[in-house]
Amino acid sequence: MASPSATTDTEANREALAGLIAAVAGDLGFDANKVAKRLSGGASIGEALDLPAGTVPLIYARAHAAFQAGRVARAEQLFRVLTMLDGGNPDHWLGYAICLRQTGQQALARDLFNIAATLDPQSAVPHFHLVELALSEDDVPAAKAAAEACTARGDKGLPTPIKGEMDRYRAAIAARS
Repeated sequence: MASPSATTDTEANREALAGLIAAVAGDLGFDANKVAKRLSGGASIGEALDLPAGTVPLIYARAHAAFQAGRVARAEQLFRVLTMLDGGNPDHWLGYAICLRQTGQQALARDLFNIAATLDPQSAVPHFHLVELALSEDDVPAAKAAAEACTARGDKGLPTPIKGEMDRYRAAIAARS
């Protein structure tokens, strides 16, 4: 259990962040008081900004298109924004993590894959990416643990081509064990 001072520090940090976000939103033409009130009420940044319907899916589509076009840095920026606007969507964390892995930021990518796994505990997709990451780092125990987590979820969410890749990863893990 957190100490009273830790709880107070966390609340103070949350309120300070809400104030900062509201101030920036105000500078951008949003009603800073409404934004601050919504954030204090537990709204996500996207909800607090009261963005027009379809904004988040449009940003996601642009992030995905940028990634597919090989513009990983641009995709990374857009996925990072998506995690702030709608941090409860595991696909946003996955996209951001995949971009980070592509740019060599393995440790942060691992953390974000784990966030995605926490947000969607039934999905095998984050665990697939953790297997891939661990194998690229020659961390066989981590790869084995992630593969077992993937198997425990029945490979839920893995597209057929990725299931074949997962089978190859399992064979590589078995050969290295």
